[in-house]
Amino acid sequence: MIRSLAARLRPVDPDDREAGFSIAEVLVAMMVFAVISVGVAAGVINSLVLTNDSKARTVATHLANQAMDIERGKTDIFQVVSKSSTQTVGRIQYTIAVTAAWADAAGTIGNCGLSGSTTTIANKSVDVKVSWTSSSGAAKYAPVRMTALVSPGSDSSSPDSGVIFVGVVGATGTGSAGVSVAIVPSPTDPAGAKSLTAQPVATSATGCSVARGVTPGNYVVTITRTGGISSSQEVSPTSAVTVTGGGTATASFQYDTAATYTPSLQTSGAATPTNLTMTYRNPTNDTVVPSTGAQRLFPFPDGYNAMTGSYVGSPVASACTDVDWTSWTTAASDGKVAPAAANVAASPGGTGAVSVPMGTFTVKTAIGAAVITATPTTVLDPADPGCKTAPATSYTFARGTGTTQTLALPYGTYSISATVLNVAGLSIGTSVTLAGKSKATVSGSTIMLDPRSS
Repeated sequence: MIRSLAARLRPVDPDDREAGFSIAEVLVAMMVFAVISVGVAAGVINSLVLTNDSKARTVATHLANQAMDIERGKTDIFQVVSKSSTQTVGRIQYTIAVTAAWADAAGTIGNCGLSGSTTTIANKSVDVKVSWTSSSGAAKYAPVRMTALVSPGSDSSSPDSGVIFVGVVGATGTGSAGVSVAIVPSPTDPAGAKSLTAQPVATSATGCSVARGVTPGNYVVTITRTGGISSSQEVSPTSAVTVTGGGTATASFQYDTAATYTPSLQTSGAATPTNLTMTYRNPTNDTVVPSTGAQRLFPFPDGYNAMTGSYVGSPVASACTDVDWTSWTTAASDGKVAPAAANVAASPGGTGAVSVPMGTFTVKTAIGAAVITATPTTVLDPADPGCKTAPATSYTFARGTGTTQTLALPYGTYSISATVLNVAGLSIGTSVTLAGKSKATVSGSTIMLDPRSS
């Protein structure tokens, strides 16, 4: 068959049989060879890349196992900490990152990982991540990761001593670092507590600090940091804890760098009381301050709604809610409703400007240079939520210069009185005539300042 095929392909002319290949035939052959060679080369290169990647991944897996075994082999849980290192194998540099976080027996990660006052220190969640790039640095591969719950073989406390965990989180719920911690025996009931040999270090990046070898008894934990403030608006908050032999105690705080809020009172030039207070309301926190100046407050992410006056929401017997204009929920006869609250949020260390509306009115006295006093009283309209706090902030204004004064107060109902000095220098009462500047209801010496206006 081959001979037959060769005979058919052999040129008929004997001279042509010795002619060889033409240029076109050579070029076609070279092109075919090149196409085949490129495919073969690509296959070889891909095979080498896959082989190298497989080898690198195998090395990374061994390094991850090695790092995890080291953490498992530690006998002290406090030696299990987050860290990072590098190792070069076969011209490839591997980065080994160990992340350690406190966890309960179920593996749930938390700030310092503990709750309650007698939890035994037991576990840390350890995550090992090994990453690398190709030897040329051109390709970066998915890292190898391993996670395990590590429980050292020996406890870090003894029957004769305990441990105090201090957990500090910021406004967003993440750990607050660099917070100083001081632990002292309870000054009122130490119950055997003794001064610590050394105070614990400042909180770590996870917001955790630990005191070990603490004598059983009652202690007070205090935290501080420059510019810091707690969610209860304390610069140096404290927490009382009780340490038991072989157990742990936990002091938890929400603490962050304070934000500065600057109020702008909408009084249209009216005078404000000399003893005017303000309330900064947050969905979880009401803070009353004795000043209308700038205030350093905890930077709640949902911010504050600021108002003049001392807001008291409960109990009912002492509630004073009418200073909060949003509590005037019934529409007025002209259909007007109270403006909505406009919460202003400032980031930790940041600033926020809050606009604060107030009710304004004029008071005319029979004798000039009077001192005006406004005392919350029985409401004139059921729409007024009222202020039942006794003696319910009585607001006092600076002595006027004439017979007519324009004044501003928190929203609500007030009894207005005025006193002047007689020739003997004694204070005597004088009559008043009231008129509302903003929406108001007047009845004799009583006035209701109503936020339900445009």
